[in-house]
Amino acid sequence: MDRIPKKQLIKPFRVLATGGGTAGHVYPGLEVLMNIRKPARVCWVGRKRSIEQRLVEDKGVVFYSIPAGKLRRYFSIRNVSDMFLMCIGLFKSFYIIYSFRPHVVFSKGSFVSVPVVIAARCMKVPVVSHESDFRPGLATKVNLLFTKILCTSWQGSEQFVRGKYRNRVVFTGNPVRSEIIRNKQAIVQGQIFVAGGSLGSSQINELLMNILKKLLVSYKVIHQHGEHYACRIIHENYKAFVFHDTYYQRMLAASELVVCRAGANTLNELACLGKAAILIPLQKHSRGEQVENARIYEQYGAAVVLSNPDAQTLLETIQYLMTHPAVRQDMSGRIKQSYKKDAARAIAAILWQQSSY
Repeated sequence: MDRIPKKQLIKPFRVLATGGGTAGHVYPGLEVLMNIRKPARVCWVGRKRSIEQRLVEDKGVVFYSIPAGKLRRYFSIRNVSDMFLMCIGLFKSFYIIYSFRPHVVFSKGSFVSVPVVIAARCMKVPVVSHESDFRPGLATKVNLLFTKILCTSWQGSEQFVRGKYRNRVVFTGNPVRSEIIRNKQAIVQGQIFVAGGSLGSSQINELLMNILKKLLVSYKVIHQHGEHYACRIIHENYKAFVFHDTYYQRMLAASELVVCRAGANTLNELACLGKAAILIPLQKHSRGEQVENARIYEQYGAAVVLSNPDAQTLLETIQYLMTHPAVRQDMSGRIKQSYKKDAARAIAAILWQQSSY
């Protein structure tokens, strides 16, 4: 009988990842999975027909869907139906974990991760979580009850964790996509990149439209908007596009100034590339995490923060920064200092250390 090659005798390291809602949850998680030691099998649990499903499957990672109810801090009749969805998601999570038999579960947060993390703890599968924002969200706080290690993107985030759980917190930084790190796109003089994030921003879209004609006299504007935004402007110095990862990376790297939200993933990409930026943090329909993220960069002079600006204020700020390259260069150096390298490798190592492999 032929001898079985040794490689076939090595069982794969199985990692079950979960999280979603925005690309900011998914991209860092995928980067961690790409740094998992080999041989390995990985899969992702999220919502059906969601941005996490599209991004994960584009990377060739197996995707499982579960129902997800939203966690709210206030009374709403929808809490009843969402609790029902979470119960269904919990039972489906039990089945997925039983079938896949992971050695460790990696949570990137959001509501869809909660039933997966609870099921993992009940089935004695170790859980490692990662929080991108400075202040952990409600889902992360719930998951922390069932988590062995909470990796954070910011030093000081442990202050928001209750005393007895603080020994579970480890500062690792926030993983940045390797495509961003390797991007060598040449800078286009006079180019401004205005981005609303993977889902787009109606506020940023409206502000830009009010000042676009004045900007196009002197600058080239690249505008990333959401899927439901209809753009009808045609100009040689204006390019608009729905979020597309590859093109987004190229335009981010090529621009002299970036106008954007203050999501943790966006901020880390700016820091990695050393980009001068005007931050307009999301405030409505949020728990204020982007305001806190932006405040940290503002305190160190690493970015200009405009909270609910009018169009004229935004125009004047852009014009000032574009006509003062020394100011932009100083901001670039300061924001680059905040970038923590090798975060994905550090988290992947923790997954290995905490696993049952």
